[in-house]
Amino acid sequence: MKKIVLVFSLLVYSISSIFAQSLDVNWTDKMVYENKKDGFFQTFIDKNSKYIYTQFDNLTLRLHKHSKKLKLVAFNVKSMEKAGEVTLVDTKDPGSAKTFKDLTYYKTIVFEHVIYVFWENVSKTSDQLYVQTFDRELKPVEKLKKIYELKSSKDDAKKAVLFVMANKKVGESIVIGGEMAASKGNAVTIEYKVLKNDLTFASSNQVGLPVSVAGK
Repeated sequence: MKKIVLVFSLLVYSISSIFAQSLDVNWTDKMVYENKKDGFFQTFIDKNSKYIYTQFDNLTLRLHKHSKKLKLVAFNVKSMEKAGEVTLVDTKDPGSAKTFKDLTYYKTIVFEHVIYVFWENVSKTSDQLYVQTFDRELKPVEKLKKIYELKSSKDDAKKAVLFVMANKKVGESIVIGGEMAASKGNAVTIEYKVLKNDLTFASSNQVGLPVSVAGK
């Protein structure tokens, strides 16, 4: 039975004078996670004023195998006590396995009150983007929904590639878009759209870049 021990530390710095500095280190209680049940700690995602968000993957530990389970866990930013969690994918759950069969985890965006989880479905002719949202305690808000797609053809010298960008400082905005597919010699065009909380778009635009596609 494989287990992992996860220990968080909170570092509080205080400067007593221009010549001296003190450092206090506060450790949380030891937390033991079992791969079979909880998954391995994978990465810190981001934080807001109340919680720190982490990603856990339940791994097969076998070559060429993907995660069996992927979940997000929220910890209180001050005490580091677990405040919430949500299982995003569980291949042992028939419903989850069917829903996420062709999807790959793309990224998570953390805002003050809303958490966005993006998924991608890439094929030879399209790049599709899906999203689902949660409140900051990781309770579901909006169900998984396809919101964007870029098309490509076998004749394109440059395939379409999407992007997702977030800006916490400007109204917690999310910009979704991508480089459009293009043939050899044609200019590169970027499309972008501003995502709203209800997963519709507030505005969109296309911009041509002063570069052209090279290729065979």
